[in-house]
This record gives sequence, C-alpha cells and structure tokens, in this order.
Amino acid sequence: METSTKVLLGLLRALAGWHLLYEGIVKLMQPGWTSASYLESSPARFFQWIAATPWALKTADWMNMGALSVAGLMLVLGLQTRPASIGGAVLLLLYYAAHPPFST
Repeated sequence: METSTKVLLGLLRALAGWHLLYEGIVKLMQPGWTSASYLESSPARFFQWIAATPWALKTADWMNMGALSVAGLMLVLGLQTRPASIGGAVLLLLYYAAHPPFST
C-alpha cells in the first residue's frame, strides 16, 4: 500500500474516532442526559420498551456513552482498531435499527 494511502486511511480512522469520542464525552459531561426521547420516537417496540423501563434505559444510556467514548478513544490512538471499528459499526447499526432512514 502506498504511503499516501496509509496516511489518508489513518487520518480517516482518527477523524471517525474523534467523532465517536466527542459524542461520548459530550453525553458523559451533560448531567441528566438520556436517550429516552430518541428511543420513545422509534417505530420499533423493543426500543420503546427500553425507554419505558427505567433500569433498561439507564443501562442503555451508560452503554451508549461508554461504547462511544471507548471506541472513539481506541480509534484516535490506533489501539485495537479492528474491534473498535466493529464496535462503532454495531452502534451505528443500532441507531439505524431504532430509526430506519427510509421508514414511513
């Protein structure tokens, strides 16, 4: 692989990691942040159930904040990039599952 390609892919990895890390830290720093409104407005009953169940909502909130922060930090630092990338992709898939972009 050419050096310029490696540099561009490394930059892309770091930028994607920074976005995940930023979102995780912002949520951690906001007192009382919750994903309840996002989950309540989902067309999927499973996500509505999470929003309506206090322990499940608290667990989902902490897992969301932690996963965003950890995956982002790992990508920014270049540590365990494959598991961090898979974790970030799983988060994005869950966001899409909660609010499918092409649903009516």
